[in-house]
Amino acid sequence: MAVSQNGYTANDASKVSSRLVPGTTRRLTVRNGPAGDLLLWVAGQFDKLVEDIEQGILDDWGYAARPIRGGTELSNHASGTAIDLNATSHPLATDPPANFSKAEIDAIHAILARTQGCVRWGGDYTGRKDGMHFEIVRDEAACAAALATVTSGEEDDMQLSDTVRLWAGHNPPTYSVEQCLANVVGWGEELGKRLATLSLQVAKQQSVPVADLAAAVIAGLKPDLPKLADVDEGALAQKLADVLHDRLAA
Repeated sequence: MAVSQNGYTANDASKVSSRLVPGTTRRLTVRNGPAGDLLLWVAGQFDKLVEDIEQGILDDWGYAARPIRGGTELSNHASGTAIDLNATSHPLATDPPANFSKAEIDAIHAILARTQGCVRWGGDYTGRKDGMHFEIVRDEAACAAALATVTSGEEDDMQLSDTVRLWAGHNPPTYSVEQCLANVVGWGEELGKRLATLSLQVAKQQSVPVADLAAAVIAGLKPDLPKLADVDEGALAQKLADVLHDRLAA
């Protein structure tokens, strides 16, 4: 029986199914069972903490009965144990720093650390880099154990220190600047809700002055939002500080 590079049975469409990435409307065809479930979890975390995978471009891929690009060995895509995310933004053989920020690369590594070595990122390859690519590299028992950990209540959210670091570089690319700013101060979308929760946690748990926190949040967003240069940064930070003051007092 044919097997992919990682040893999983391959080229068998009965072993895979099309399923939703958690928190999105995007579907990926991945292996049935814990290996595929873990890849979907990674894709959901990537969408939440690194890049929006719903950009109006269908460039997120899973199962494909084919060999590795440029080789003869079956790709892990052929067993449904690999996915590509935002492929057109991260072309094969491109070094990740060319199209990921340092904070985004750190976020990817933080996500993968929680999979207990079950998922490898193509951006970490020693040879030809593949920043779009994520693949299973351990057996199904290991994937099941990792999946149980990441979906348990105590591991549902990253540690606050990691979340603070990740948020500084998070940039949903399909949001307009106006939407991003509205999210920051109005909490209208998921980004705004998570940022509000994070801000309140930092202010309460670390005794950070609200004005300093607000200024840091806006400064953290600025490198990834070029048009923010046209906005009065101080006024925006003051508005965010006012909102946080009100919520802390509630």
